[in-house]
Amino acid sequence: MRWGLPVGLALVFLYLVFCWFFFSVGPALQNGRWDRAAIYVQDWYSGERSRGCALMMARWCRNGRAVGNIRPMRASIG
Repeated sequence: MRWGLPVGLALVFLYLVFCWFFFSVGPALQNGRWDRAAIYVQDWYSGERSRGCALMMARWCRNGRAVGNIRPMRASIG
């Protein structure tokens, strides 16, 4: 019990060092095309938003029309 936290932290640190070298994170960061980073982030963000909406709407409609017997619900007041 007394050595649990230090041993756990040491194992996590050793695992992170192993992953750093196994996946070659250093050279990837050094040789990355950082001039394109903003474009990649914008594409990723817009893709996530449209993919999320597409996954939510995939069951309900195709090209704005209801598919099969499933009809989109309309909110009613009163």
